[in-house]
Amino acid sequence: MTGRMSLGGSRILLVGGVHGVGKSTLCAKVCSQVDGEHLVAGELIRTECKLPITVDKRVESVDRNQDVLVRALARVLLPGHRYLLDGHFALLTSNGLISDIPLETFEGISPISAVLIRDDPAAIAKRMKERDGRIYDETLIASLQEREFIHGEKVCVFLGIPLLITCPPTAAQDLLGFALATLEAN
Repeated sequence: MTGRMSLGGSRILLVGGVHGVGKSTLCAKVCSQVDGEHLVAGELIRTECKLPITVDKRVESVDRNQDVLVRALARVLLPGHRYLLDGHFALLTSNGLISDIPLETFEGISPISAVLIRDDPAAIAKRMKERDGRIYDETLIASLQEREFIHGEKVCVFLGIPLLITCPPTAAQDLLGFALATLEAN
């Protein structure tokens, strides 16, 4: 593996998966152990656009949001620093359709590696209900998760970066080992 650098000369490990799969929890556990910072794509977009926090997971304009994300990252990233970017490979549009995040977004971010976290749709729906107070359709979660998986693989092949696919109960250990291996190698 070469000394690939991400946007702004930093090193970004992209942690993808559907809402409620546990990305933020896992990133928080791992960041201090890899001397990294946890960034959440949705929070960066909301901050950049000055949008309120909502529990609605649908996105009005996937392309526009991702352009905003790349702009926000360019503003906050520090050269040589390590980041775990908690985000997605696909999103649910405001029309209820599943949309892939453009390859150009990932090209702009230029992550050095990626992790895709999967889980049982029923477990994800339960976590989301507890967190957001809303009921989510397990079939929709399964479809979105499958699209994240397919597009995540496509993104990693396109970028020529390693992809780790993991799920509970070993996700934290898997993420830590992969983060140490890929962030150290770069």
